[in-house]
Amino acid sequence: MPVAQPAGKAAMSPGRAWDNAIAKARQTNIRVAAHQAAISGSLIDAMAAERARQRCLIQDVQFRSALYNHKDKVPDSMRQAHARLEQVCEGAITVGPPKFLSIRDDAGFGDLSEALLIRNGQLRDGALRERLLQRILETGSLELLEAFSLSLLRQDLMPVLGLQPSDELMTAPDEAMLRLAVQLRACNARGDCERVAQENFNCIEYQNCLSNLNDFPDQLIFVLPAQRFLVFRLTEKPIEEAVLRRRWAEIQAAVARIGG
Repeated sequence: MPVAQPAGKAAMSPGRAWDNAIAKARQTNIRVAAHQAAISGSLIDAMAAERARQRCLIQDVQFRSALYNHKDKVPDSMRQAHARLEQVCEGAITVGPPKFLSIRDDAGFGDLSEALLIRNGQLRDGALRERLLQRILETGSLELLEAFSLSLLRQDLMPVLGLQPSDELMTAPDEAMLRLAVQLRACNARGDCERVAQENFNCIEYQNCLSNLNDFPDQLIFVLPAQRFLVFRLTEKPIEEAVLRRRWAEIQAAVARIGG
């Protein structure tokens, strides 16, 4: 029988439970987040902590690479963003991935539970990817979808989102637009689009760096071809701005339906 909720207190939606856990783990020292997840034994907490750990490791590599290759070009805002990130990521290199056998499935993912803890969310099995995307969409969690964007937000799975692959754009820019749209919805829901932009080095040759991810379309896509973000420049011939704007509108409409 379902457990009755206390009077006057509504049950938290699955999407909200995931979003809250992932957002909280992003702001908590990674060692503390991992320890709390180990104690709770919750799949949601374990996945949130693992995604936070991977974020720490990836962002640290990106920052060190930027310093090594472009030491004099890394903006102060990005140095400050990394310094803030280090506060929650301190000790990340010593924190291992969660032990799956000690985790209980408190989110109803069944045999998909283990896929949630795959390193960096990298999945290759086509059928597994489609099933996982369907299940994530059922939760309505933008945070969970963003966490698996590299594996799931691909052209072959766009129809699952009610979106057909573009017949005007190459694969890379089409997928990049979809991931950006999801990332924007997620960061606006959290209210941290400025921090996300500064952590992710959204720049052209470390110049004209974004201070807010919301500015990405107007500053790095809908501009002259030579001024576009790399993935929108590396095409056989320049993409017409009208084509980019039309596709962006289609993608935004599809993403707006998620969780709604």
